[in-house]
Amino acid sequence: MKAVRIILAAVLALCVAGGCGKSPSLERELVQLCEKYTQLFAAKDYDSARHYLTGQALVELDASRPLLEAVRAVETKVSEFQGKVDFMSRDKSRASARCSWVQEQTVPGSGTTITRVEVVYDLVKLKGKWLISGIKLLLQEAK
Repeated sequence: MKAVRIILAAVLALCVAGGCGKSPSLERELVQLCEKYTQLFAAKDYDSARHYLTGQALVELDASRPLLEAVRAVETKVSEFQGKVDFMSRDKSRASARCSWVQEQTVPGSGTTITRVEVVYDLVKLKGKWLISGIKLLLQEAK
């Protein structure tokens, strides 16, 4: 029993020294990055939003631009943004953040819809900068 306690204490010490888990400041930074991207996308500032993307997420945004430009008249507001990092690689080069928000969309002449949106943002650290590499829609339901 004593040997088990010593081993557990050693593993805990290694995790603390080696940085196991997520740091609160890094988690906050990643959630803020996701929120900033979400706000830029909702504001239809796609050129600025591109700077937060890489890989498949960037390819998908660029491919969607003609359709997104066609619905410019739709006004979108994001509120109640919440996020939590639910995965961080051991070397802190990859992560995923589960985020949700309330989205209010107004279509001229058709009214306003309010939906709850939940996504997972996949993030990767490239050249010292965190970027969104993938976006998975989990939920979009009328509120």
